[in-house]
Order: sequence, then structure tokens, then C-alpha cells
Amino acid sequence: MRAPTLVVGMPMKYLFVFLLLTVLPREGQAMSVGIGYSSKKAVIWRYWEIYHGKPIPKMLVYNTTDTPIKFFLRKTLQDDYPAMYRVKILQQLYGIENDTIVMPVTIQPHEYGIWEEVVNAKSGFYDAANIDGQYCGIMPDMGQLPELKYQYRYYSPECLNGGNVCLVGKDKLFSIRGEEDRMVLYFDCAHKDSREKERRINADIRGINSMTMSLGGGVGHVLSASDPKTDFAVNVAGVTTFTIEVAYTVSNGSEQPCVSMYEALANGSKAGVMLPVLAR
Repeated sequence: MRAPTLVVGMPMKYLFVFLLLTVLPREGQAMSVGIGYSSKKAVIWRYWEIYHGKPIPKMLVYNTTDTPIKFFLRKTLQDDYPAMYRVKILQQLYGIENDTIVMPVTIQPHEYGIWEEVVNAKSGFYDAANIDGQYCGIMPDMGQLPELKYQYRYYSPECLNGGNVCLVGKDKLFSIRGEEDRMVLYFDCAHKDSREKERRINADIRGINSMTMSLGGGVGHVLSASDPKTDFAVNVAGVTTFTIEVAYTVSNGSEQPCVSMYEALANGSKAGVMLPVLAR
């Protein structure tokens, strides 16, 4: 297997990237395992890019600071196995010789790097991030992109509680400020809890001029900074999948645009989602 490939972005003082991870355990994992990434120095977006009909897993790391940062990424297991054991499994599953899959690299201020990810279905591995010598948390292995009629250039995975999945599809890596952009959210409720009767999606936005969200191509719900919440009630007892279409425009001059959503289930629990908004 090829080693992860780095593509370094040109300096962009006004490039902003927002993290797309939830701090939630995946189905089947011990509830004591905290999963998520947290750092004020960099943000990460992991996604698949469709290239000649084939999904290529990638990861974008953006330095949000005014000073260089040193970043590396390694594969690790939920349990603390010896490094020699981890590497042996990595050799068998991935064909790589080292559990550090992104060797220490310096990312200059307000620049970004893009790497091809190393993934394997049901591997049990996590991606552990380190910035300037500080551990910043673990992220679930991306696994494999579900087989789709790929309609978009980029897809990004989001795992919700109960094993449900939200998959984001979009055509542009970066939105142009002041110009409308679009994305689609695919929700898979195949693993829904039997107690769930409906799902309510609420959104909170920042740094965005306008946003319209519609359920399955239906009537649009307009969101604004002054009124950033709306509900999409879905009776998941009667559907397996549904989509939400999103159209938005990033404000000129705003910093770190963000769309934060959560789903509230009938049993009282809720899970968070952050949508990928990259602007320049």
C-alpha cells in the first residue's frame, strides 16, 4: 500500500476550516472510551474524494495559529497493546511498517496539509493525533465509504449515537464567501433504537449570511443568525433513510463559519453533528 501522501496548501490568511467530529462512542465500543479530537491549534476534516469513480480517503489538517505547528498521526488500538503488536497487525491489515502513518511534519501558519488516509473496514484501529508534542485525542478509523451512485465529489462520515450514520455529500472543498454553496446529508436509520419514534434536527449557525434546509427536497426552512433553529421531525419507525438538503452562503469577513446540528430522539437522548464548512 502507498504511504500517506501530503499535499501542502498555499498560504491563505482567510482560509477557515471547521472540525467535523463528535465526541461519542461508536456502537459496540465501551462507553468509557472517549472518542474525539480537541485542539485550538489545528482543525481536521476527514473525507473521501471521488476520483475516476473510486473513493480516496483523505484528511485535511489546517493550522489556525500565527506560528508553525508540528503534527503527526499514528494508528492505535482501543486497548493499550505493545507497539510491536500494533505494528504486526498494521503490517497484516494495511501493509505498512510503522504505526506512525503521518510522520512529524511542520505546517506553517494559516496553511494546510492533505494526506491520503489509511483505512480498513472493521479494523478496530483509531487515528491518534499529536500537535507540538501534545496528544489531542483519537478518531475512529474511517472504514469504507458505503457503495453509492456517487453524485458528489466529496463525502464525509458522521457517526451518531446508536450506530446511526450521517453522510455528508458536497462538490466543493472550499466555499467562496458571498456565493451560495450546497451539501446533502444522508441519514441511515437502519440501526435505530426500537424506542425511537421521531427524530428532530436542530441547527445553530455562525459566520453564515443565509441558510436554507429542506427535508428530502420538500419545503425549505430558512435559518439566520438571529433565528438559527428549526425542526425536522422524521418518523424513523417508518423510514430507513432520509436526506436533508442544505444551501448556504458564508458571510464576507467572518471567521470560522460553523453549522452545528443535533438530533433529539424520542427516548430523550441526543447526538451532535458539525457540518463541513471550509471558506476562503
